Amino acid sequence: MSEKTTADRVAREAKGKVDFDRLAASFNERPFTKDKNGDLGYITSSQYGAIGEAASKMREGEIVGPIKVGNAYSVIKLLDKKESELKSYEEAASRIKFDLRRKMQEEKREQWLAKLRSEMAILVYEGNLRNTQLAPVSES
Repeated sequence: MSEKTTADRVAREAKGKVDFDRLAASFNERPFTKDKNGDLGYITSSQYGAIGEAASKMREGEIVGPIKVGNAYSVIKLLDKKESELKSYEEAASRIKFDLRRKMQEEKREQWLAKLRSEMAILVYEGNLRNTQLAPVSES
């Protein structure tokens, strides 16, 4: 059964009043939500791509899907909705500092890798690669 076919079936069963938590426990493949029956918690419209966009337009209790996300599909149920909150200056400043620090670290890492790539010669010994064979491993 293809992923699309499975997602269609899950959506149909969820909309047909099959317990959504049970379906999520059975079909959810996201490692970070597997133990929480697929619960992402509160998300914004800009999080999780098409999932966040769809969730921002849903009503509480509504089920939508399948939604194509990368090479997979998702079926989502909106459990609760709350108004966004403005962060205090301190909270916003702290987050901005964290994001800038991470961005600067990523840029420094990329610069360092580019420098290494330009300075280091990579040699591939084709003959040695062709002559290398993996030996079978047997269990005792």
